[in-house]
Amino acid sequence: MLAIVLALGTSVAYGVANFFGPLLGRSHPQAAVLLAGQLAALVGAVAIVVVVADPVPSADGIALGLLAGAGNIAGLATFYRAAALGPVSIAAAISATGTTLPVIYGLASGER
Repeated sequence: MLAIVLALGTSVAYGVANFFGPLLGRSHPQAAVLLAGQLAALVGAVAIVVVVADPVPSADGIALGLLAGAGNIAGLATFYRAAALGPVSIAAAISATGTTLPVIYGLASGER
């Protein structure tokens, strides 16, 4: 049940971000929108760690998180640029294909 709730929460957050990100990116500097989004994600992640009382991640975990954040910024910058140049509906559909790589990896590594 928890997995379903988390998946639905992720879907809602992704949809809201796909709507408001390009919208704000058209009226504000792209770097400011990306920075605000990353800072909000950092605050949310820290809040979850504090509330759940998980131990602080290791240095390797933090390094991987920073690498993932950098990749996220690059992907979002590309998505926002595509949305600025054309219809958001087409840019969002093409960007959604990026989720296939983790799914394929998970299936190949034996996840159900």
